Amino acid sequence: MATFSCIGLTLGVGLILGCCNLMKMIAFNARNRAFTGVWSLMGIVTGTLCIVDFTNIWAYVPLLDVCVAFQAGLFMRLFESKRAYIVMLLILGLYIGCFVWNLAVLK
Repeated sequence: MATFSCIGLTLGVGLILGCCNLMKMIAFNARNRAFTGVWSLMGIVTGTLCIVDFTNIWAYVPLLDVCVAFQAGLFMRLFESKRAYIVMLLILGLYIGCFVWNLAVLK
């Protein structure tokens, strides 16, 4: 149960970061907008497949993690002057908490 909560956390973080990045991605040139759009679409499709095809969720989790990491990196680049590192430290703390929770549940 704790592992699936961490996957839900990843889905939520990806959704929030993707929405924040979307407002800035509209102003990109066509090449960059297409590149980031492909990654965003791949993240949306992967997240949807994690929910719809729940029995094979482990096949989608690595790609979902890559897409969320891309969104996090883009968030850091777009909002670097607005102390985006605080958000990244908060996300890091959430994932460390998930890891500790998994260790506590598995023992």
